[in-house]
Amino acid sequence: MVSLSYNALEILIRSPVFGDREHVLSRSKVNRAMNGTPYSYAAIIKKKMLVMSFEGLDRSKAVELMNFIEQTRGKEITLKDHKNKIWRGQVLNNQPQTTHAGLSRSDFDLIFEGIQIG
Repeated sequence: MVSLSYNALEILIRSPVFGDREHVLSRSKVNRAMNGTPYSYAAIIKKKMLVMSFEGLDRSKAVELMNFIEQTRGKEITLKDHKNKIWRGQVLNNQPQTTHAGLSRSDFDLIFEGIQIG
């Protein structure tokens, strides 16, 4: 199960489809030595981007998830993933949308950026 929470709001979603993705965010910095020789290094940022795909959500759960994202837009939330890791960060989905997978089923990709705290 995946849990998303903000203050008293909480939503539980069943585990994502196998193959969820976790991206390490980094940036490159180019400097020059005193003799003018350029050098660069990658600065690792503690933030990571999680991309989780949920397939076959029933219509009420998809609506509940979209409402949660709308209510917490731009706010820091807590995410407990299916591996029991706890994260603090923000959902990056601008326009939460589902794709229909049958009469009453929906698929949803959740994009989250945050720091692992537990």
